[in-house]
Amino acid sequence: FLTQLFPFQKIFSNPFLVEWGVVFCGVSSDLAYYQVELTEHEASLQEMIEQGKSRGEIKQQENVLSETLNIIPGTTARLNNAKIDLQTYIQDEEVIAILGVDLPEYQEAVALVQDV
Repeated sequence: FLTQLFPFQKIFSNPFLVEWGVVFCGVSSDLAYYQVELTEHEASLQEMIEQGKSRGEIKQQENVLSETLNIIPGTTARLNNAKIDLQTYIQDEEVIAILGVDLPEYQEAVALVQDV
């Protein structure tokens, strides 16, 4: 699943990018999970309404949906922060001197920042 979402996993073999890769993959998988969860909760709520469930049951499902809706912006912000961290890292002159701009892992990191 993650391989399809993140084709740049090779960059994580570089020791300079391992920590960032762990954070990025974790946050990305969290976001993907919450988006699936959101769709499921919306469908469940609609089904409950169509079935004429009690107001209490519907209200509970609305609360669950609301919690998921509240989590997504924070998770998206964490993903964007991870992107900014990588972008800052790969633009650092010392990092460029160590990694070299011709290194495939460096090029993949640059591509990842552009694609996210």
